[in-house]
Amino acid sequence: MKKLRVSLLSFLTLVVFSFSVSSQETLPDSIAQLISSQETENKGRGMLEAIEYYQQQSDSINVSNTFKSFEELDLSNSSVKSRQELVLSFDLLLKNSFQYNVAKRYLLKNIVLARESRNFENAAKFHQSLVHHYFYTFDYDSTDYHINKAISLYKQLNNQQEIGELTARQAGTSYAKGNYEKAIDYVYKSIEIFKKTGNKEQLAVSYLQLGNIFYFLSDYRESMQYYELSLSAFKTNNDRKGVYRALSNIGLINLMLKNYRKSISQQLDALQYFESKNKELEKGNAYLFLSASYWGIEKYDSAKFYNELSIKSNRLTKYRIGLGEGYLMRSKIFHTESKLQKSLEAAKRAFSIADSVKQFEIIKSTAEQLSIAYDALGQIDSSYRYLKIHNNLRDSLDLDPQVLKNYAIKQQFQVEEAQFELLLAKEKAQIQEQQNSKKQTQLVTATVVAMCSILLLVLAVIILYRNKILSKQLIDKQTQVSSELQIKESLLNEIHHRVKNNLQVISSMLSLQTQYISDDRVQKVISDCKNRINSMSLIHESLYKKNDGIEAPFSEYIKVLIPQLIEAYKIDESKIKAKIKLDEIHLNLDESIPCGLLINEIVSNALKHAFPNGENGEINIHLSKKEGFIRLQIADNGVGFNDETTIQKQESFGFLLIETLAKQLEANMECVNDNGIKYDIKWRCVS
Repeated sequence: MKKLRVSLLSFLTLVVFSFSVSSQETLPDSIAQLISSQETENKGRGMLEAIEYYQQQSDSINVSNTFKSFEELDLSNSSVKSRQELVLSFDLLLKNSFQYNVAKRYLLKNIVLARESRNFENAAKFHQSLVHHYFYTFDYDSTDYHINKAISLYKQLNNQQEIGELTARQAGTSYAKGNYEKAIDYVYKSIEIFKKTGNKEQLAVSYLQLGNIFYFLSDYRESMQYYELSLSAFKTNNDRKGVYRALSNIGLINLMLKNYRKSISQQLDALQYFESKNKELEKGNAYLFLSASYWGIEKYDSAKFYNELSIKSNRLTKYRIGLGEGYLMRSKIFHTESKLQKSLEAAKRAFSIADSVKQFEIIKSTAEQLSIAYDALGQIDSSYRYLKIHNNLRDSLDLDPQVLKNYAIKQQFQVEEAQFELLLAKEKAQIQEQQNSKKQTQLVTATVVAMCSILLLVLAVIILYRNKILSKQLIDKQTQVSSELQIKESLLNEIHHRVKNNLQVISSMLSLQTQYISDDRVQKVISDCKNRINSMSLIHESLYKKNDGIEAPFSEYIKVLIPQLIEAYKIDESKIKAKIKLDEIHLNLDESIPCGLLINEIVSNALKHAFPNGENGEINIHLSKKEGFIRLQIADNGVGFNDETTIQKQESFGFLLIETLAKQLEANMECVNDNGIKYDIKWRCVS
């Protein structure tokens, strides 16, 4: 009958569960199969996986329904181990969802079942889990009750490690209740237990708690030392959550020391981890510390932003102490901004929350802030009333921090001894491990060396063979490229040769045409055109007449061009001297043609106009290159322009051509009319 009743209850649970989720998202097949299983353990695991699945889908209705269905699931026929696993897994989901009251009800029910079946290990585990839920609902007496119950059961089971962890929890509860001397005592007791059990992970937590105690005592140097010690221990244990909790606390100390920017940097580093892991409680604290730090450096917009996030996060986790601290910080921000009424309202809210959880340290702080807020609004009676509350609490909580500090310092040697012994044990273990593995390492080393030698020999042979093949391929490729280059150079030379020939044909045609023209002006125009064509022809001739594939410098071209111009204009070389000073410069085709035409045009103008009536004179041509710029200077000592005439006013084709060619080179050109005409042309070299 009992089995029938259990089966019927399981069936009804499944029906209720199936009905509750039918209207929402369809579960994956693997989870649905577990839920439909006849075995209670599989059914329970399926429900837990369904809760996680619905949480990921943000399906709050099905999350709530599945929580209820699991809570009603009968685990009495499950094995002891399976029941513990399922209950604690369900408790973890409730903890992460901040459903403290549901967790209390469920765990208390399972404690009764565990005691009835005389399963003391499960009872101890469930009492231990209840500690978290009562602590975060600020029921410290119930927290202590379940700690003591769990310790009593663990003593029967001789489980020193869990006793040490619970003793550390007692320190936290005593600290929250204001029993600071007890808190110090419990911390050192937990350290002694961790020292005996060699539990390095929990030792790091104890360092963190010691840092908290010294923080309360306003001994920030000692507090920083223990926070940094806990940070180092967490890093050694590869506990990332612990590392960032310690870093956040170090940031708090820097906040108290007014190292605001350093505190902000540390809190942001910690916050990045807390947000990535969705650690709401830790996020709430980090937001609060960031708000205070930004307030300290007078960045009130950032302070308000993080204060809002802090309040939102603590409201989600139902952590009322953090919520009270958030409203207290909000009151301070509003007061700084002279928003006095808003400051008062926030302080009232903080005081109400602090009073509801009987957290006297926060009540004292919020009473002081209320006194300040009422005083700023001119409400002296109310200000005095809250100042009196603050002073009364300060006097009642005045436990002489120096006495507590001295007591803590007396006990410090235990921490140092525990740290030393753990390090010594670690070193001994490392030495023993080294000795045990020495022979094996030598054997492995010899084997590796032999294998490496063989591999190196094989690799050497392969590399030599590949190099031989690559060398042959490279030689073939070079031969092919060289052949193609020669063909292309031949084609290019042929092009230049043909262009030169075509230009000469055009020049010859113009020469023939002049024989039939009687107009002197037209003949002069055709003569100028022939000189320009001849100038371009010379450039192409210099490009295809290379010696051993080496292009002649542009200066060689000028040395040929100038005598041809003097001859073309029938100038007496004894009267007009051409002084040429040229650097050895190579120009590409895009520069050579406009530059050659420029020289042709300027020198032609000088030969035609600078020395009328057969006067003596000289023309200076200077071509140089310096710091990536090419400079062409052409000057004559002839008659120059009339006083009223400048290069800009010249409208002849020759002067227009000079300006156009200078623009083509993107050159700066200056023309000076002083004892003759001087051209100074400068452009950036692109060759």
